[in-house]
Amino acid sequence: MTTDATTDQTQARAALRALEARRQELEAQLATAMTRLNAPGGGGMKEPLVDREGYPRADLADLGQTRMDRNAVATLNTDLRDLMRRIETGLQHLHAASAPAGVRPCRV
Repeated sequence: MTTDATTDQTQARAALRALEARRQELEAQLATAMTRLNAPGGGGMKEPLVDREGYPRADLADLGQTRMDRNAVATLNTDLRDLMRRIETGLQHLHAASAPAGVRPCRV
């Protein structure tokens, strides 16, 4: 293995570690928002925020916070899905680069 290939692998590993750290941050933020939503008076993700007459439900602690948390969950899920695709691609490239010469990677 050449020095350039080793350097490329080292950089790829560092990039994957950074992506993993970001994934953990996103998951922590997602867990925090979900905890608030699932707490009593939080409103949950799917329950209506208004009663049959169109007024805000009296049992919700903070309607604005519930709406912000729902938005955060949706945004974080999208960001996490995109990040996981980047991690998957990075892992595929890293393993392909570290394969011995002449060995073709398996395609799934």
